Amino acid sequence: MPWEGTELYYSKFHVAQMDRPIVLEPIKIAGEHLNVSINDIKWDISNPDKLYYLSDQTGFVNLWCIDLSKPDAQSDIAMYPLAHDLGEPLWYLSPSWYAIVSEKDALIAPNMDGERTLCHLDLYKRRVSPITSDYRDIINLQRINDKQAVFLGGKYNEPRKIVLVTLGQRGGDATFQEVELSTTKGGPKLDRDYISKGELITLTVDFPPPSDNVRSKKVDLHVTLYPPTNPGYKAAHDGELPPVITQVHGGPTGRSSPIFNILYQYFTTRGFAVLDVDYGGSSGYGREYQDRLKGRWGEVDVYDTIQAVIELGKLGKIDANRVAIMGGSAGEEAHALNSFCGSSISEGGYTALACLTDSKVFSAGISLYGISDMKLLVGDTHKSQYMVKLMGGTLEEIPEVYEKRSPITKAGNITAELLMLQGLDDKVVPPGQARTLVKKIEDAGGHVEAVFYEGEGHGFRKLENLKDSLMRIESFLKKTFKLD
Repeated sequence: MPWEGTELYYSKFHVAQMDRPIVLEPIKIAGEHLNVSINDIKWDISNPDKLYYLSDQTGFVNLWCIDLSKPDAQSDIAMYPLAHDLGEPLWYLSPSWYAIVSEKDALIAPNMDGERTLCHLDLYKRRVSPITSDYRDIINLQRINDKQAVFLGGKYNEPRKIVLVTLGQRGGDATFQEVELSTTKGGPKLDRDYISKGELITLTVDFPPPSDNVRSKKVDLHVTLYPPTNPGYKAAHDGELPPVITQVHGGPTGRSSPIFNILYQYFTTRGFAVLDVDYGGSSGYGREYQDRLKGRWGEVDVYDTIQAVIELGKLGKIDANRVAIMGGSAGEEAHALNSFCGSSISEGGYTALACLTDSKVFSAGISLYGISDMKLLVGDTHKSQYMVKLMGGTLEEIPEVYEKRSPITKAGNITAELLMLQGLDDKVVPPGQARTLVKKIEDAGGHVEAVFYEGEGHGFRKLENLKDSLMRIESFLKKTFKLD
């Protein structure tokens, strides 16, 4: 995949005659197959021979450049190295993680332990200066002129908006103007007193997950905890800790975003905490963090999610006896309600099911069209090298690993209450796979509430089904935790 390794080449060419083939003499500029990734390539606005690009050569995605007008030109880092990622995996074409605003000014948005915050980069001095703002997640930076750029910025209390930024006289100075779209103007808003602000927390876990034949080391684990927030209510008694919904993002090479999420606010205003886990393998925290999932999908993500709950329980931030886990396919650009009913390959749903089979930490689980049989997934719908690398080999090479990491193999271990939401037209996770899982759990004495929606595929689209699924989740959690 592009984020594993990319090679960047440059070649001059001249079109002499339209009916003659173009002869290229490519010269490698940067990157390394499977080891160094390249992303977001841009020409300089003032020097047509100068090329900028993002590279994780240092272990973190930083900005690099090369002046191709010079003989024997060599690539060089365009900034003092940061131990933070400026860009993320190339899941879609034409990303823009930085903007070359002028000959000396650039804007970047490094991931500072969970928040993508705006910074000014002096291209002459290579100095990075933070720009103070309320934006916790900045993407799609685009140059307007020598002093201005636009980006999509989200706050803890507002969803993403188009923002115009104007640079001041000094590097860290800037002013902001938000563009309100006509489609959202005058729409419903949640009062700030009811909005839960996510707390960024860094925990310590073992990697690889402890086992008899593997030596582990201590590594960071990044999570975001949204506390229950509603001025009209308080805990039944002093010191009562909140029940928590653990949310697992998709990808699996993705990340959570600590900005306003109406789905999370739906639950935090009703007395639940929401926990986002950026398990090992998530993007935005450097190459080593991202590579933890290589060959260990179904192990590292599961272990990290379980440990996050255990550690937060020890810290007294959540009620460790009232923990739910919910997984689907969350897309960062998806509609708010669709963030848990979007389309991808249900990695979050898979991790949620695997957590339920591998621990007793969770007393409730919600799976939205989650993968339960890895053999069927790679055999029928997702034949890709990406899946092979995440698992550590092909199905033919390591069938026992696919068997071991499939929740359907250990379905009898699930003792938590489980709600399964599934589309009858799902081609990625066919409804038959979900029915088999339900039967195995029930045959072992477990309890499952399964709902199958007609006319829905891998991700729900109909408004009535989105509403019904949300109401069912709330009702299921209240019943399981005896909150009615």
